[in-house]
Amino acid sequence: GTMTGDIVVYLREGTYQLNSTVNFDERDGGKDGHYVRYKAYKGEMPLITGGMPITGWTIHDEANNIWKAEGVEGRFRQLYVNGKKAVRACFPNAIASDEKGAGTFDHDFVRLSKVDSSGRAFDVSAEYIKNIKNIEDVEIHLMIAWAESILRLEKAELNGGTAKLIPKDPERTKLFHRAYPMLGTAFTSNPPRQQVFYLENSYDLLDAAGEWYLDEKNQTLYYKPRSGENMGSANVVAPRLNTMFSVLGKDTKNKVGYMSFEGLIFAHSNYTRPSGDGVLVLA
Repeated sequence: GTMTGDIVVYLREGTYQLNSTVNFDERDGGKDGHYVRYKAYKGEMPLITGGMPITGWTIHDEANNIWKAEGVEGRFRQLYVNGKKAVRACFPNAIASDEKGAGTFDHDFVRLSKVDSSGRAFDVSAEYIKNIKNIEDVEIHLMIAWAESILRLEKAELNGGTAKLIPKDPERTKLFHRAYPMLGTAFTSNPPRQQVFYLENSYDLLDAAGEWYLDEKNQTLYYKPRSGENMGSANVVAPRLNTMFSVLGKDTKNKVGYMSFEGLIFAHSNYTRPSGDGVLVLA
């Protein structure tokens, strides 16, 4: 309250692992044009992480080079190995995307056979899901026009060469009852073609290097290393905190002002909403 100049807090080189959100309110900012500045020390790169290291890896399936870490608590949808984002086990397998930088990837897709609007479901080739045992944990990432929707699956009904994928609620009801769902043939496709999708989140889809799967029920994380990765020494990090820093005043009359963050690196924040009720993007 009596500051007459800027206050500068320097963070030195190192990793700052947060166990909970750091909350700033109106008492933590500056006043009268004087700033409270949180800055990286000159020439240094402090890392603030909302993740947790995953250690204790042992071989699970030697023939397929699948490793596991047990006692992994919590829910997360991303995993980072030696600073690179790994791929949540999916079908079709992801494809390399070197134009975005070494080690990056894009998702590949297959097409729906049909949209069953009356049954509020999707028909797909039975080949796509015939080996998946935990269909109730699987998600379908569906491309609708220029948007991606993530729907959790409730069950799959096989009928010869076709499988009917039935999403869970609330996203199932939201998708099929909205005024302009744009379901069916792909937007402006000529000739008409069904929309594309990929499936994600099953041990049975864990078949490509760089893929991972979290068995939440048994608190076991599985990973298939990329070439050159040694699981005895790999730096594996899973997100834990949805929010690392919160800057929030009590109300519009008590706002946080004159505060800045400079040169700090933030990494490994969590985002779990799709795991709870799916995500529909209204484009």
